Amino acid sequence: MKNAEVLKKSLIISIFYVGLSTFALFSTYPDSSFHGDWTIYALVFTFPVSIISFGLLYGEVINRIVIFMIQIIMFFITWYIVYKSLKR
Repeated sequence: MKNAEVLKKSLIISIFYVGLSTFALFSTYPDSSFHGDWTIYALVFTFPVSIISFGLLYGEVINRIVIFMIQIIMFFITWYIVYKSLKR
């Protein structure tokens, strides 16, 4: 694959994976309109990128803005890993 194709594909995969994780994390709040049983399945599926945020969220240590910032960092890490693995 060409470099640009790999970059696009890895970006799309990372956006979907970390985006699902972020959406599930924000939906764990009981006041969320998307709150439901599906969030546990999504968090298990996205475990590697959601474990830090979920642990801090569960302990009520941080708020939503900090979760979002952690997920942005996880997005860049995931994007790099997916890019390197697709490039091979």
